[in-house]
Amino acid sequence: MPAKASHIMGGEITWTCLGGGNYQFNLVLYRDCNGLALVDPALNIEVWGHSTVSSITCNLVSSVDLSPECTQVGGGPPELDCGSGTGGGNGAGAIQKFLYQSAPVFLSGIPPSSGWAFTYDSFSRNWDLSNIMTPFSYGITLSAIMYPVNGGNANPCSDSSPQFAQDPYVLMCAGTDFQFNSSAYDPDNDSLVYSWGVPLDQFVSGAFNPPVNPAPVPFVAGYSFNNPTPDASFAGGNIPAVMDPASGNISFLSNTLGNFGLVQKIDSYRNGQLISTVNREIQMIVIACPGYNNNPPVIDPPLMGGTSFSETFFAGDLINFNIDISDLELLQNGVPQTVTLTPSGNYFGTGFTNPLAGCDYTPCAT
Repeated sequence: MPAKASHIMGGEITWTCLGGGNYQFNLVLYRDCNGLALVDPALNIEVWGHSTVSSITCNLVSSVDLSPECTQVGGGPPELDCGSGTGGGNGAGAIQKFLYQSAPVFLSGIPPSSGWAFTYDSFSRNWDLSNIMTPFSYGITLSAIMYPVNGGNANPCSDSSPQFAQDPYVLMCAGTDFQFNSSAYDPDNDSLVYSWGVPLDQFVSGAFNPPVNPAPVPFVAGYSFNNPTPDASFAGGNIPAVMDPASGNISFLSNTLGNFGLVQKIDSYRNGQLISTVNREIQMIVIACPGYNNNPPVIDPPLMGGTSFSETFFAGDLINFNIDISDLELLQNGVPQTVTLTPSGNYFGTGFTNPLAGCDYTPCAT
């Protein structure tokens, strides 16, 4: 009898150029806290296409509860929490992030035109997916690809992969307009292009060669890799997910309850040449919020109307502007809601207060 686990909701593989030919790799896994515990002190990233390096060991450095935070009030739902161990979560949306990190890895040579591929695969794909056919029958493979930069040797290294400044936010109420941005950035200021990626099954043997090995997981009728959330054919008022290719912003509205898996593919370009690809797999969970209608806050950008604000400044300039946010709705016990604004990105100093450390280029924003 085959044994299956049901806890990995997604993840991503990224790397950072340390100088010379040394790279540090990060493997991130997102765990459904209602499933099995993740107890591995170390995991391996498999390397495909390199002549001497075939595997990279990554050690567990941190685990963080990403369950949505809230202040529990009378008449409202309990705050989600991962608890501890197998089955420690208290409901859909209890999610945990595990970060595995390698020691410096020396990579030398010129990647082929197809690139060096880095993968992690597991049989324990989350079972609660609504848009994947029989999800308990399939595993998961995470992947990233390093391409040659101007035909040059990877030693000395000259490129870090795209990075993520925003953790996934997976839980939303049915009928709510949902906007999510991974706040991806490139440490080398290369250009990023976003698109839908393909969720892959686990592969037990053979070389990494998608879509042959591993194969894509099959979608339920009405869904696809580039249409991963419910459209109007499932329920009136549904607005299917759309991804902005320039910003990576994902937006959709679903009146259909369920758990919807998707992959965000990020390609990094330098002088028009593709130099790296990162695939981030996450899940979006739509639940019923009976008897309560919660609209998003209204945010007025500075200096202009619309929903966004963009301007160019020189490093070191003092910038002052107000961001006005209003949310006039009440909690279930009649108390006003609380709005929290959190910046993200690679320009901020440590703790948002240090102008000399924490960002990719000093002076850091504070």
